[in-house]
Amino acid sequence: MSNQVVRTESTGWFSRIVSSIKGVLVGLALFVASFPLLFWNEGRAVHRAQDLEEGRGAVIEASADAVRPADEGKLVHLSGNAVTTDALADTELGPTAPGALRLRRTVEMFQWRERKETRTTKSLGGSEQRTTKYTYALEWSAEPLDASRFEEPAGHQNPPMPVVSQTFDAARVTLGARMLTADLVSQHDGFETLPIEPAQAAGLARFGRPVARVAEGLFVGANGATPQLGDLRVKWERVPSGPVSILAAQQGTTFTAWRTPSGRVLEQNLDAGTVSADGMIQTLELGNVFFTWLLRFAGWLAMFIGLVLVFKPLVVVADVVPFIGSLVGAGTGFVAFVISAPLSLLTIALGWVFYRPLVGLGLLVVGVGLAVVVGRFAVTRGRAKNAERQAARAG
Repeated sequence: MSNQVVRTESTGWFSRIVSSIKGVLVGLALFVASFPLLFWNEGRAVHRAQDLEEGRGAVIEASADAVRPADEGKLVHLSGNAVTTDALADTELGPTAPGALRLRRTVEMFQWRERKETRTTKSLGGSEQRTTKYTYALEWSAEPLDASRFEEPAGHQNPPMPVVSQTFDAARVTLGARMLTADLVSQHDGFETLPIEPAQAAGLARFGRPVARVAEGLFVGANGATPQLGDLRVKWERVPSGPVSILAAQQGTTFTAWRTPSGRVLEQNLDAGTVSADGMIQTLELGNVFFTWLLRFAGWLAMFIGLVLVFKPLVVVADVVPFIGSLVGAGTGFVAFVISAPLSLLTIALGWVFYRPLVGLGLLVVGVGLAVVVGRFAVTRGRAKNAERQAARAG
């Protein structure tokens, strides 16, 4: 049984040309798709910001202990202790967590994992040799690893996981006179370790292996110090009853999403602990900013990669002489960046112009003005440098 396998594959210049031409179609698709993604993201970000701003202006403070009919359908904020009379239980393995709002079981199995490392070298004439090293090691993983997908499955087969991770939520969670929806309960992530002894997890006995207490859970296998293929680690965590804060529309004695004055929907929100309405909205605003920039980066990256793929045939043609191919590759990468960066910014600016005309036009004017100033500065510096070189030569 080898824990390392090396595969070498050679690709001729003509095959690389054909492959790169096919890649042009993918590149064009990515390039074209990046524009609607960037434009749509600006609209999404603006609408989300408007919804949160409308929510800040419309939210009213409510009591957890009393439900006012006059608040029906309105966006309310309240804090209080979330409790349940449910006795949550892991019915498959046995542990219980009376009074817990949520119970989470995490299962890890000691199994083979494949990692690969690829190195590419180019030869005179445009051919390419790709060497891939596959390394296999036994590791803990909460996800089943399919050995049939390994490059070398022989000797690295993983047994099926006999039990998997799972989360159990209390069906009835109350907040004073109100009941939390399943959506709100599922947002509570205040998990803490639930110590479990082997006798409390009788369901593990069916695996026919010793069960022992370890750091945060139970170990299923002969020896926790030297785990073997197929051994398990199982731990349980719970969300205890305690203070929470809610931002949602009142619907009878429970909650629902809030319909904004603009006709859009603001989802139900729960934060652990006592958090003000303004604090909850600020958290949502920060999340909007983060997601907006994430999609902006994704849109630019799609455009950049698309252009790189479009230019790829030029690189492959130049790879007849590897050194020249590397130079062309660096050059096309630079050109792809020079094209994609301003086009992305322009698309974002147009999105702002469309969704927020005054702000967008202002940004567009400032951006164009800045580009002109930088351009003139660069030209002036270039002329000055040329004048200095000419003077030096004349001297």
